[in-house]
Amino acid sequence: MAKLTTPQNSKKKTLREKAEKQKKAAVKAVLQNPFKTTWPSISVTKQQEVLEYLERLLQPLHDANLQDGKKKKKKNAGETKEANPESVKIRSQFVIGTNCVTRMLEKDKLSLVLVCKSAHPPIIVKHLAELSAVRCCPAMLLNGLDTLLCSKLKKKSAVAIGFKKRKKANGYFKEFISSVSPPEIHFPYLNNHVAKFIIDKKVKLLENVFLIKYLSIYLSIVKRKEDL
Repeated sequence: MAKLTTPQNSKKKTLREKAEKQKKAAVKAVLQNPFKTTWPSISVTKQQEVLEYLERLLQPLHDANLQDGKKKKKKNAGETKEANPESVKIRSQFVIGTNCVTRMLEKDKLSLVLVCKSAHPPIIVKHLAELSAVRCCPAMLLNGLDTLLCSKLKKKSAVAIGFKKRKKANGYFKEFISSVSPPEIHFPYLNNHVAKFIIDKKVKLLENVFLIKYLSIYLSIVKRKEDL
């Protein structure tokens, strides 16, 4: 008597089902905020003005990228590519990307943060509003920011840009930062954190002042002893 055999298609189906059962669904842990995060509303006209101003400032970087691309095509095997010093100087005054902006905000090294309104999923930029509020850093949500940054900086994706604090008075983005003046981000549930940050900052400033005075007195005493 001939043995009963199952069709080949049914065997494949069975193996496929087993493989699907063995696969584990990827689970990503996300810390959910119980409070609602709302960015301050900005008029469309204001957003357009900021984007146009930023576009003019980033145009030299775009031109430098085009020139570098042409040089790369024409250069010989023995030649080395030299970066444009002006574009390098401008590029060093800001950071791009959610991760970089977050790290710089945590270190309190940014004077302005711009975030794209169409970031997907929105949770990737949600924390920037709260972190900016805690660090007392001006921040603004703009529609179409990612398109501008990608086109001018040759990036595949860019949903946030942060402008670094400058120790020197002059800076390439100084006038832009002062002209943006976004509305203050305020979250009632973060009042204690903001107050603590401001107090710690003032205490640190006072400590630095006292340290400088102490060092100046110490150096003057040492100098007198050497003169004697």
